[in-house]
Amino acid sequence: MINSHSVNDPDLTGGDKPNREADQTPENIDNGPLPTPAMTRQVPALAEEAPLKKESSSDFEDPMSDTNPNRMGHGKRALDGHGNSMSEETRMRLEIARLEYEIQRMKAGKSMASTAAGDVVSADLAAYLQQRGETPAVMKVINEFRLQVKLLRMKPTMLVGSSNYPMWREDVLIVAKRSGTNDILMNKELAPKEGASMDFQRFWEERNDWLYCYMWFAISAKAKTQFLMPKKNQMSAYMLWSVVEETFAEPLWIRRGRLFNELMGMTARTKGTDRAFIQRLIAIRNEYGRMGFNVPDYFFFDRLLTGVSKEWATFIENRMDVVAKDANATALEDDFMGLCRDILRRLPL
Repeated sequence: MINSHSVNDPDLTGGDKPNREADQTPENIDNGPLPTPAMTRQVPALAEEAPLKKESSSDFEDPMSDTNPNRMGHGKRALDGHGNSMSEETRMRLEIARLEYEIQRMKAGKSMASTAAGDVVSADLAAYLQQRGETPAVMKVINEFRLQVKLLRMKPTMLVGSSNYPMWREDVLIVAKRSGTNDILMNKELAPKEGASMDFQRFWEERNDWLYCYMWFAISAKAKTQFLMPKKNQMSAYMLWSVVEETFAEPLWIRRGRLFNELMGMTARTKGTDRAFIQRLIAIRNEYGRMGFNVPDYFFFDRLLTGVSKEWATFIENRMDVVAKDANATALEDDFMGLCRDILRRLPL
């Protein structure tokens, strides 16, 4: 008997019926009758889609609110890739607003903590500061003084010996007056006034220490070897001032005689150049003035004419001839500094 079921005929009994539902895809589901109310097409879900969300007013809520779902890191909304999340620009604006808010909170907290810490001082610390004279009120005055002297910016003349002591002394007096510490030198103060308050003593010590350091660091190492500070009042500015004056200051008659000998013996040849000779001649003239001696300018004019080189002596003589022909011109003997400045401008540096 021949089997009517050939090898190529499909088995309609259902035993070997293939599962076509497993092969259904969105591309081949249209093969078949259209769906009716009685039959609902079952399409297998390829992926779980997130429901579309309507834009709500919460997107425009206060970015600082803890209930705002649009804040960075709140839920998964900022990481949603289906087009339902806010724009990148909106997220950046909200993040900036959040950071600014956090910064303001941190500043406010720090300010409150500093205020609280400044208002509360332990009793032992308050007593210690009072004993040292470093209360807030005193330190405010001291800081103002430090700022004042810092703005002076005056480089002191370096004291090397008796030769430039008058100039050093004059510079120190100018700085002391500008800094408001000259009363320590003028009143010969070795310590604060007796009976002064603790606050005033602390302020006096600050001024004294500054003036002492200013003078001390304006003395050369070689000059420091020529004097010794007494152990008592060793850090007194006036004591240092007195010791330096006693060591390097010369009696007027001695200094005047030394200047006269130098003035009469120097020339452009001994000083090396005409410029060096003229500059030293001007310095000696100023030294006489510091000592209180008003020497006539014609005296220095004669030394200028006889001390410069032959070339510049001829220049001065020619200038004298020109001035002599002008009845309104000032005689060179009476304009010593003007003549010196004119020659210095013409001399090489």
